[in-house]
Amino acid sequence: MKKIHLPGCCGPPGIDPKKSNLYFYRDSKGNEVDLVCVTGTDLFPIEIKAGMVMVM
Repeated sequence: MKKIHLPGCCGPPGIDPKKSNLYFYRDSKGNEVDLVCVTGTDLFPIEIKAGMVMVM
């Protein structure tokens, strides 16, 4: 997995983007996960699709 670091990206005040728990994953066969959120020992894979809208 590779850490996601977005220079100049806005985030919550006081949060250092270099200490992010967000990663992406791609293997040599082309399999990928768009976003992996690491919380403790848990991994949460997130697939991002163009045109999707998140409803809260």
